[in-house]
Amino acid sequence: MPRFLPALMLAVLLLAGCRRSTDSAPVAATTTIPVRVTNAALSVSPQVQPVAGTIRPFAQATIAAKITGTVDTASLAVGRTVEAGEILVTLQARELDAQLEEARAALSQAEREYERERTLESKGSSTTDAVRAADDRRRQARAAVQQAEAMASYTHIAAPFSGVLTGDFVKPGDLATPGRPLFEIEGVDRLRAEAQVPESLVLPAAGAELVVVIGS
Repeated sequence: MPRFLPALMLAVLLLAGCRRSTDSAPVAATTTIPVRVTNAALSVSPQVQPVAGTIRPFAQATIAAKITGTVDTASLAVGRTVEAGEILVTLQARELDAQLEEARAALSQAEREYERERTLESKGSSTTDAVRAADDRRRQARAAVQQAEAMASYTHIAAPFSGVLTGDFVKPGDLATPGRPLFEIEGVDRLRAEAQVPESLVLPAAGAELVVVIGS
């Protein structure tokens, strides 16, 4: 009996040590993590790139005089809205007025000569050649009147389209010459947006539709 006493005491100590180690180990707590299940789907997200741009009209023109003359009237003011065909500037060109009056007088005389030759021809006092010559002079006189009227029409300068005046360069009493600007006009019916696209922006495929949003 005494022979086995040390071995028994060693076994008891080992058991006690193991028991203390087991009792001091912390117990892991169970944590519940909520999980949500969803279906995966492929989608395309639009690429948005804000850029600075400028709004410009499609219709823009600088109107100049075609003849030399003195500005008689000038209904011009920057920002004023005008209609297509509205007379904005009138010129005085006395030489053109005189040419038109002379051409009309020549046409009137040619008409009378032609009618006189026709009357004489019906009475046997004139020939067909004389009538044709009178008719040629009448045609030439008509052409001269048309040319003089076309030149005289250049004294009335109208707006080529509806829009807003963005520049006025003459006033009554100024001398207008061919090529000298009278006013500038911009249309308001159709506008376009111009913007510089950065090189970092990936360009879409040819034919792809781009959506442009103008505003802040």
